[in-house]
Amino acid sequence: MTTLPSAVFSADKFHQRFRSEAIALFHEALADYGGRYEQCELPREWQETGISSSDLRRYLGERPKRSLSAPYLTIKPADVLDPKGEKPEAFCSEEEADARSQAFVKSYQGAAGIGEKKPNGPHLLTTLRRITLGFPVFNSRFTRAVIFRTRSELSMVSPRNASALRPLPELTVWIEIYRKNKGKWDLHAYHLLGIT
Repeated sequence: MTTLPSAVFSADKFHQRFRSEAIALFHEALADYGGRYEQCELPREWQETGISSSDLRRYLGERPKRSLSAPYLTIKPADVLDPKGEKPEAFCSEEEADARSQAFVKSYQGAAGIGEKKPNGPHLLTTLRRITLGFPVFNSRFTRAVIFRTRSELSMVSPRNASALRPLPELTVWIEIYRKNKGKWDLHAYHLLGIT
């Protein structure tokens, strides 16, 4: 009988711990969605965050380690956002999302603005949502975590005094810092990085 090194078991145990913590973290971070996602709303791959090591060190209270990153552990967004595999259609690549946005705009070309009217604003017909996420970065004790997030919305609107619909893209970029309190992840701080 072949005996595997204990390091193999410890690595697998660590992988499972990372995955379970990430599931719990995103359950809190995306609680407003209630698990309801549109087709192609979620990313198939993690977004590159661009958060500096010095900022991560400040948020986490220690220097971030590569071994605590999702790419190193080959964990994909679907592994933590849809662990039971119930919504595979919610995940797509950036190329697929771009193609969907183009088709969305094209489908409303020439349509009249007959949607929901905003006070002193345009008629809003419909909106296409897209979320991208950076892999969660944890500290070594799994008591702090940082998430990079973006939310884009492509709305078809009819400006005041205009009959044809026009696309109105909006993008928000931010990071969230979480701390664990009595075994539960709580939002500790929110930093807006950009909005259009």
